[in-house]
Amino acid sequence: MYKYFISHSSKDAKVVKAFIKMLNTGTPIPNDDTIFCTSRKGDDITCGQDFVAELHEKLSDENTVIIAFFSQHYVDSTVCMAELGAGWILKHKIIPYIIEDGFAFNKTSALYEHIQGISALNKEGLNKFIDDVVKKDYPDCSFNKWEESRDEFLANLPHLRTKETPNKVPYADYDNVLTEN
Repeated sequence: MYKYFISHSSKDAKVVKAFIKMLNTGTPIPNDDTIFCTSRKGDDITCGQDFVAELHEKLSDENTVIIAFFSQHYVDSTVCMAELGAGWILKHKIIPYIIEDGFAFNKTSALYEHIQGISALNKEGLNKFIDDVVKKDYPDCSFNKWEESRDEFLANLPHLRTKETPNKVPYADYDNVLTEN
């Protein structure tokens, strides 16, 4: 049985928590130590704990599947990119989920632009994860609540994503301002 490691930026925690709720209500994945997500109560790293050691322990299980929630927040996070790199080194199955309109994998690195990613923004992408991964892990279980859970997640998704003004200016924009003056 797989263990699911949810790799995400803390700025995307609302989307991730809703995704986990969708999995718990629409699939047979239990709400126990099968899913690890630092934004979920009970999985959070408490004061005084070694954050890196805890992540290393969770990533060390050979049956780990990393679900990476790609957004600009994710790419800007050193910890997220380290989790992704650890998964790559350990040869874990990595499922890149795009959770931001217009986001492309070529914004990450050459290592990931060729991985088949899926969108968490539509039914097809969410169904693909269920069909390609979860149903293979739980072949004899019922998925009769999946569509209802999926549709609820998608209906709430626009309200869950954070829109922040980026604190970085693309170099081309900076260069244009310099040349205009």
